[in-house]
Amino acid sequence: MAEGGSARRPIVNFGKRSRTYNRGGRRWKSYGAWVRYEEPIPGRRDREERWFRSEADRDEWLRVTLATGRVQSTQRSKRETVGQLLEDWYQHGCAVKGWSLRHRATTRWAIDRHLDYLSDVPIDRLEVDHVEHLIARAIEQGATPNSLRHVRNSLRAALNLAIRRGKLDRNVAQLAEVPVIRRRPPKVIALDALPTFLEAIEGERLAAFWQFSLAMAVRPAEAIGLRWRDVELREGVATFRRTIQHDPGVGPVERTTKTDQQRRVAIPDDIVQLLRRHRAELRREGLAWRTGDLVFPNRKGQPLYGPTAYRRLRHVLKQKGLPAVTLYQLRHTGATLRLAAGVPLEVVQEDLGHRSIVMTRRYVEIAEPMRRESAERMNAILGAARKAAGGTNPYRAAPTSLNAHPRSP
Repeated sequence: MAEGGSARRPIVNFGKRSRTYNRGGRRWKSYGAWVRYEEPIPGRRDREERWFRSEADRDEWLRVTLATGRVQSTQRSKRETVGQLLEDWYQHGCAVKGWSLRHRATTRWAIDRHLDYLSDVPIDRLEVDHVEHLIARAIEQGATPNSLRHVRNSLRAALNLAIRRGKLDRNVAQLAEVPVIRRRPPKVIALDALPTFLEAIEGERLAAFWQFSLAMAVRPAEAIGLRWRDVELREGVATFRRTIQHDPGVGPVERTTKTDQQRRVAIPDDIVQLLRRHRAELRREGLAWRTGDLVFPNRKGQPLYGPTAYRRLRHVLKQKGLPAVTLYQLRHTGATLRLAAGVPLEVVQEDLGHRSIVMTRRYVEIAEPMRRESAERMNAILGAARKAAGGTNPYRAAPTSLNAHPRSP
């Protein structure tokens, strides 16, 4: 039964409010509404107020209350709701699956920003229409394709957990029809901007970390977790076995790679020389013997903090009048340069540590213009060489007879 009884009470005033919370690094808002009655009933308040997780739920409550003159109950059902399931699944992912900080942050955002719309729906009442309406609502709010994909995948994974626990028989998130969601191509540093970028970071203490991340196309946490015993400078090979990430309230935490598999990646000769100079610099700083064998420690010999490395890079580029570049853009740029140089897609997939080659194909459409630009530059060089040689091609070999090199039988 709705609060306020069945009698209609004339409402003389109403209003809306909102509150912003910031706890433990998390920021979120609550939305409230209140109504005031014309004649207080003895023993009853003349003002009612309710708070909601979303602005839409607040507005719906206020609309119904103004239309009926009765305060609608906001009491939740005793059955498990989607909101409770999502929280249970989130804690399960953090504690059991060991989600990375980046994955935790994006998942928490998806829950608070979009999935909270279904938080009060009992899981046994969740239908395909709910999911399709959720996606349509997210599109209206301007969600990007990557965000839509993460929202749907999060709901699907949470419902799969409920199925494994015997609470549900089907996954409506898999049955729902959603628009074709195309991934946005990764952002990379333009080919003609690379020399300017490398010149801008020259002389910085973290220049070796940034150049290594770009040339090797590694995840930031993998570069931070790299140790000297995993680097074979003579052979020019690095083995990525672990990541180091910072958990709030815990500090640096060492984990396996994202795919739980180690991989060996060849190091370009220029980067080998860069690492030799970097190791010599660590010895001059007195950090070589107290860093836990880390290749890229901070000034105290502890694991580098990723956000600090990004903020410093952004500051350096801003001073040079250049746009900001994230650590993952360094990885994307390195992957694109590999493909532009003609490295086979399968080899790039192994170097990047992708489980699926579909992830690697994202870079193809970016690498193709770079490849054409490289070919045009080569044509310009050859054209200049022909012109200097008087119109002849200095690279053309002298004509030979087919009989000079008879084919093998």
